[in-house]
Amino acid sequence: MIQFSLTDITSLPEIDALGRPCYGWRDGMAPEITYALNRGCWELGEEADRHTIALFASTGDGIVRLAVEVDRVEDAGHAPSGRRTRAIVGRVLEAGHPIHDRYVGEKAPEQLTVTFRYVTAECRHLESRTGNACTSGAKWIVTPDGDQPEYVACGQHVTAPIGDDMAFHVRPMK
Repeated sequence: MIQFSLTDITSLPEIDALGRPCYGWRDGMAPEITYALNRGCWELGEEADRHTIALFASTGDGIVRLAVEVDRVEDAGHAPSGRRTRAIVGRVLEAGHPIHDRYVGEKAPEQLTVTFRYVTAECRHLESRTGNACTSGAKWIVTPDGDQPEYVACGQHVTAPIGDDMAFHVRPMK
């Protein structure tokens, strides 16, 4: 996952390569607007191409305000420093998606002092023996067949919430 910082709304000196007059966040802002204003222009390296989830957390209180499933990372021109910038392209996750439900409205995995960081999600499946939450890195988004909700899991707990006899599909979470 990539975790991005959301500052207060800040005007840009001119419209940027993404057509934005500003970036940032304020209370009550629609998720789609937050995404449009903050999906770029980041000085992201090639590692960003390997990630499929992005979280956006406010710098003031560290609460995640937005979760996005990343389809790709695209070129977004150059920063005033001359360095290449990039932007994520994806879809805003809504209530009912396991990543949204786990993170949006909660404290971010890390309190950032920088603009972005690559972070790891935890599985958090409750161990039947001890009742403790699994702290292994979540690697899969699991979609059970039928009416069961999606969830995230490490390799060991892919079938734990649904049992061994239910069909399911998985996709990697990075």
